[in-house]
Amino acid sequence: MSTKADDIQIDENGDDVILNGDYLVEDCSQTNFELLIVIEKGENKLAPGSCVGVANWLLDDGTGEDLKKEIASEIEDDGARIDALSAKSIEAITVKGSYGV
Repeated sequence: MSTKADDIQIDENGDDVILNGDYLVEDCSQTNFELLIVIEKGENKLAPGSCVGVANWLLDDGTGEDLKKEIASEIEDDGARIDALSAKSIEAITVKGSYGV
């Protein structure tokens, strides 16, 4: 089993990356993690209970530890393994991990 999640890459604006007339296909694990953190619960119509919705955490009384647990739970539910997770603040979230074995 592959340890990479190969898919079409998107840029910081959410647009597909096209190189020499073809979609750029590479490991998209980091992009998937970022989307799981940013997208609000209910926005993903195929899995409405998934995602973290980090913007709502600004209004919440939850702790950084609660946020970290929520991020870990969503990423693991998506089938990824987390190697390192840091959530010092909403602006400073880092995740290292991969999909597969």
